[in-house]
Amino acid sequence: MLRAFGKTVVDNSLLYAGIGLKIQFLESDFALKYKADITDTTYKISKDDLQLLFLHEIEREIQKNKKCKESDFIDLLGNIDFTAKPEFLKGFVQKPIEQIEKLIEDAKNRHKANKANAVNIGKILYDKTSEKLKQLKSLLGESNVKYSSITDKVAGEILQCSIDSFNHFQEIESDTDYFENLYN
Repeated sequence: MLRAFGKTVVDNSLLYAGIGLKIQFLESDFALKYKADITDTTYKISKDDLQLLFLHEIEREIQKNKKCKESDFIDLLGNIDFTAKPEFLKGFVQKPIEQIEKLIEDAKNRHKANKANAVNIGKILYDKTSEKLKQLKSLLGESNVKYSSITDKVAGEILQCSIDSFNHFQEIESDTDYFENLYN
């Protein structure tokens, strides 16, 4: 696995193989037997704790070297089954959800203040949330309640931007072509 970090760019196939093998070891009974052989009986640690320690070290290494994107690391973990996965990924799920909620709130405030520009504000919201939503989808799955909830909020805000823009131009009796704003 060290060879994966040795180059100027992280070799994702080596990283994936290394993480997968280490997680398999930490998931096995051999890891606890090994721990028991090298420590005394007062040192208590679970398989989950061992996995979390390992993954947090990999995460720190990735952040320190900046050779691998965090999203690539998360995608790698998404394809590996292990018991500590939900606990480890919790932070990676909460952060984008909070960011998306902040973007929704910003868009709501901006389009209320400037209804004439609401369509563009909705497009900006879509552009800024797309990648985060893809990451959440890969982490949580399409049928997950958290994922569905946040996508519904984004869609609702984009729809509200369109409605507010339409209503604004109706109120001022404008001859604006509503579809023209969508493609500019």
